Amino acid sequence: IDHILLTPEDPHGLYDFLTQEMKLPTAWAFREYEGFASGGIFFGNVNLEALVMNQDNLSTPSKIAGMAFEPAEPTAEVVEELKRRQIAHDDPRTYEFGPEQSKIKMWTTTILKDFLPGSVVFICEYHPGLFNPPAWRNTLQNKLNEIKGGPLGIEYVNELELRVKNKEKALQKWQNLLNPHLISPADCFAVGDGPRLCIVDSDKDYLHSIKIKVKSLDNAREFLSSRGLLGQDKRFSIILNPDKTFGILFEIMDAE
Repeated sequence: IDHILLTPEDPHGLYDFLTQEMKLPTAWAFREYEGFASGGIFFGNVNLEALVMNQDNLSTPSKIAGMAFEPAEPTAEVVEELKRRQIAHDDPRTYEFGPEQSKIKMWTTTILKDFLPGSVVFICEYHPGLFNPPAWRNTLQNKLNEIKGGPLGIEYVNELELRVKNKEKALQKWQNLLNPHLISPADCFAVGDGPRLCIVDSDKDYLHSIKIKVKSLDNAREFLSSRGLLGQDKRFSIILNPDKTFGILFEIMDAE
């Protein structure tokens, strides 16, 4: 998982909270693009994208609106593989920026159709244009290391929890997409260095919460308590007060 889409009522407010209050590195500044506006925040192994997007098909109770996967191959090869696996998808769309006569390709998205109702799941290929993606990630990681994960001591996003109505069908669908990465006994997929994707039974289909690994839960608890950010304390993990995180459920822990 390359980045996770968040659509709270106040995306800019969430972006400011994470970059200013939590002191996390800015992956990209909040700005308007073609058809949407967003800002990116680096969380160690994934970016969170605080997003303003006017799409009627995006409707999730958690305000975690989707996820983007980084492809292992160029988009043309990915599309052929999606066809082979019989995964319905939209035509790829390439985003370009710069003066009209010298536009530079920045990224190409391929949206998977009907993969998660109310949310969007897509493949996102970055093009080496104005920036080099591996070098960009290394720079962000160095910034996170320099500040020791900010006041929460964030190391990385450990898990993205996906709740589904039909677990057996969902597991088959995700296995088809993520093969050869096999599902674990805990019904989680571990793909590369990104967050695990864990699938849980529910009465509806949606992305539920983001689980974050921190250096010390005790230190994080003390900071959250001092700032009025402490939500549900589960002893071995803490859910940040969703009223302070613009409705997004962040759960932190110091063990896998």
